[in-house]
Amino acid sequence: MIKNIIFDLDGTLIDSSADLRNAIKKAYLQLGMDIFVPLTVIGLPIKDIVQQLTPELEPSKIIPIFRKLYDESDFPSTRLCKGIEKVKSFFPTSYLLTNKPTKPTLRILEKFQLKFKKVVCVDTYPEFIGVNKKENLAWLMNNGNMCPIQTIMIGDTEHDILAANGSNIDSIIVMNGYGDKKKIAELKPYRTCASLNEVYSILREEVQ
Repeated sequence: MIKNIIFDLDGTLIDSSADLRNAIKKAYLQLGMDIFVPLTVIGLPIKDIVQQLTPELEPSKIIPIFRKLYDESDFPSTRLCKGIEKVKSFFPTSYLLTNKPTKPTLRILEKFQLKFKKVVCVDTYPEFIGVNKKENLAWLMNNGNMCPIQTIMIGDTEHDILAANGSNIDSIIVMNGYGDKKKIAELKPYRTCASLNEVYSILREEVQ
């Protein structure tokens, strides 16, 4: 039985792609660069996004511009994912683990009235800064004394599966997010779901 549920945010619970892509594009434009931002980079840490889009550019030149544009926005195009009204009943006893910094995460959660047992962002603890989700998840599980066989990660990308695999826990992947469907299939998560409605059905049966 599952005792610990760890949710990803972007692409899993919310669709923030339009606001993120817009802020990234505007940040590049301020540097005189017109860059196409593919959906596949959404959900990654901003440093990784910059390195993928412009390997020749030092991330520190654009990240502060992006942070101001995105973190201080009203997230006008961000939407809740289909089925969240059902799974949100699990939020008060679940964890949220995201690559987002604390400031935009808390503003988005407040906007949509989403409340979790614990919210862990990329800058929540000094140990998290500069590391990836796999390491963040391992740290969270270790400090929360979570038993792997009683813990599950719910996300939308191959990165969420790799993070879960690194901590020897199962993962449920929502297929209407930002993940690469081919890579997800190759990694063989515990379950794949078309939407959060299916996730809810699984959790209702397996959560203790």
